[in-house]
Amino acid sequence: MDILETNLRPLRDKDGNPAIKVLDDKVDGNPVVEVLVPPAELLRACARCGKWESIGMYGMHPPRFMRCSKCQSRYYCSQECQKRDWNTKLPKGLSHKEKCKLLEDSKEYEVESIVK
Repeated sequence: MDILETNLRPLRDKDGNPAIKVLDDKVDGNPVVEVLVPPAELLRACARCGKWESIGMYGMHPPRFMRCSKCQSRYYCSQECQKRDWNTKLPKGLSHKEKCKLLEDSKEYEVESIVK
Protein backbone atom coordinates (compact mmCIF):
# COMPACT_ATOMS: atom_id res chain seq x y z
CA MET A 1 0.00 0.00 0.00
CA ASP A 2 2.94 2.36 0.60
CA ILE A 3 3.93 2.18 -3.07
CA LEU A 4 0.37 3.00 -4.10
CA GLU A 5 0.17 5.96 -1.73
CA THR A 6 3.59 7.21 -2.85
CA ASN A 7 2.58 7.12 -6.51
CA LEU A 8 -0.85 8.69 -5.94
CA ARG A 9 0.23 11.41 -3.51
CA PRO A 10 1.45 13.79 -6.28
CA LEU A 11 -1.95 13.70 -8.03
CA ARG A 12 -3.72 16.97 -7.22
CA ASP A 13 -6.76 18.89 -8.42
CA LYS A 14 -6.54 22.42 -9.82
CA ASP A 15 -6.49 23.89 -6.28
CA GLY A 16 -3.68 21.61 -5.10
CA ASN A 17 -5.89 19.27 -3.04
CA PRO A 18 -5.29 15.49 -3.19
CA ALA A 19 -7.15 13.97 -6.15
CA ILE A 20 -7.27 10.41 -4.79
CA LYS A 21 -7.48 8.92 -1.31
CA VAL A 22 -6.38 5.34 -0.59
CA LEU A 23 -8.96 3.69 1.69
CA ASP A 24 -8.36 0.93 4.22
CA ASP A 25 -10.80 -1.36 2.37
CA LYS A 26 -9.76 -4.01 -0.12
CA VAL A 27 -11.67 -5.79 -2.88
CA ASP A 28 -10.28 -9.15 -3.99
CA GLY A 29 -7.04 -8.23 -2.22
CA ASN A 30 -6.66 -4.95 -4.09
CA PRO A 31 -6.69 -1.55 -2.37
CA VAL A 32 -9.71 0.69 -2.89
CA VAL A 33 -9.26 4.35 -3.81
CA GLU A 34 -11.73 7.23 -3.60
CA VAL A 35 -11.66 9.91 -6.30
CA LEU A 36 -11.91 13.31 -4.63
CA VAL A 37 -11.96 15.45 -7.79
CA PRO A 38 -15.36 17.02 -8.56
CA PRO A 39 -17.06 15.38 -11.58
CA ALA A 40 -16.93 18.64 -13.55
CA GLU A 41 -13.10 18.51 -13.47
CA LEU A 42 -12.79 14.92 -14.70
CA LEU A 43 -11.97 14.16 -18.33
CA ARG A 44 -14.08 11.40 -19.81
CA ALA A 45 -13.55 8.80 -22.51
CA CYS A 46 -16.11 8.07 -25.22
CA ALA A 47 -17.97 4.86 -24.33
CA ARG A 48 -17.89 3.78 -27.98
CA CYS A 49 -14.49 4.69 -29.47
CA GLY A 50 -12.43 5.42 -26.34
CA LYS A 51 -11.41 8.94 -27.45
CA TRP A 52 -10.64 11.24 -24.49
CA GLU A 53 -12.02 14.73 -23.96
CA SER A 54 -9.37 17.34 -24.67
CA ILE A 55 -8.05 19.87 -22.19
CA GLY A 56 -8.55 23.53 -23.05
CA MET A 57 -5.37 25.39 -23.93
CA TYR A 58 -4.70 29.12 -24.10
CA GLY A 59 -8.03 29.99 -22.50
CA MET A 60 -10.06 27.90 -24.96
CA HIS A 61 -12.73 25.61 -23.57
CA PRO A 62 -13.43 22.68 -25.92
CA PRO A 63 -16.94 21.22 -25.79
CA ARG A 64 -17.52 18.48 -23.24
CA PHE A 65 -18.69 15.05 -24.32
CA MET A 66 -22.42 14.35 -24.53
CA ARG A 67 -23.99 12.13 -21.89
CA CYS A 68 -26.75 9.59 -22.49
CA SER A 69 -29.88 11.53 -21.57
CA LYS A 70 -31.62 8.42 -20.27
CA CYS A 71 -29.14 6.77 -17.88
CA GLN A 72 -26.76 9.75 -17.45
CA SER A 73 -23.81 7.37 -17.10
CA ARG A 74 -22.31 6.95 -20.59
CA TYR A 75 -20.40 9.70 -22.41
CA TYR A 76 -19.92 10.09 -26.17
CA CYS A 77 -17.69 12.25 -28.38
CA SER A 78 -20.33 12.41 -31.15
CA GLN A 79 -23.90 11.49 -31.99
CA GLU A 80 -22.52 8.87 -34.38
CA CYS A 81 -20.68 7.08 -31.55
CA GLN A 82 -23.78 7.25 -29.37
CA LYS A 83 -25.99 5.75 -32.11
CA ARG A 84 -23.48 2.98 -32.84
CA ASP A 85 -23.16 2.10 -29.15
CA TRP A 86 -26.94 1.87 -28.74
CA ASN A 87 -27.35 -1.35 -30.77
CA THR A 88 -23.84 -2.82 -31.02
CA LYS A 89 -23.14 -5.85 -28.85
CA LEU A 90 -19.53 -6.28 -27.86
CA PRO A 91 -18.00 -9.75 -27.38
CA LYS A 92 -19.31 -11.13 -24.08
CA GLY A 93 -21.36 -7.99 -23.61
CA LEU A 94 -24.62 -6.20 -24.04
CA SER A 95 -25.48 -3.22 -26.20
CA HIS A 96 -26.03 0.07 -24.42
CA LYS A 97 -29.74 -0.26 -25.27
CA GLU A 98 -29.83 -3.40 -23.09
CA LYS A 99 -27.78 -1.83 -20.26
CA CYS A 100 -29.42 1.60 -20.24
CA LYS A 101 -32.50 0.73 -18.16
CA LEU A 102 -30.38 -0.95 -15.49
CA LEU A 103 -28.01 2.02 -15.39
CA GLU A 104 -30.94 4.42 -15.27
CA ASP A 105 -32.24 2.56 -12.23
CA SER A 106 -28.79 2.83 -10.59
CA LYS A 107 -28.30 -0.91 -10.83
CA GLU A 108 -24.86 -0.90 -12.39
CA TYR A 109 -23.94 -4.00 -10.38
CA GLU A 110 -26.61 -5.95 -12.30
CA VAL A 111 -25.05 -4.91 -15.61
CA GLU A 112 -21.63 -6.05 -14.40
CA SER A 113 -22.93 -9.42 -13.19
CA ILE A 114 -24.75 -10.07 -16.48
CA VAL A 115 -21.61 -9.34 -18.51
CA LYS A 116 -19.35 -11.57 -16.39
